[in-house]
Amino acid sequence: KGYLGIEMMAQEVPQEIMELYNMPQGVYISSVMEGSGAEKAGLIRGDIITAINGDEVKSMSELREELTYCEAGSTVELTIMQGSPVGYQSKSVEVTLGHQNS
Repeated sequence: KGYLGIEMMAQEVPQEIMELYNMPQGVYISSVMEGSGAEKAGLIRGDIITAINGDEVKSMSELREELTYCEAGSTVELTIMQGSPVGYQSKSVEVTLGHQNS
């Protein structure tokens, strides 16, 4: 099973918070593991994953479900929303998945 190398929020971002900060719906990255595929692809804390390989993801469970079909060493395309001074900007990044240590 492939591993992105991110930690996701323990809970979903509440709708009120998303509206208050004009955040897109998706998976909020709370941290990126050093040396992981996510770090090498340029993902940072605060990025929000909105799709994987073109399939929309709105929750951690949807992202995990998509990753169950991806092997370590394979590359996935993530659509992320990255914060900027003018709001969130959409960006596509390719991440090579690592091995998850159980």
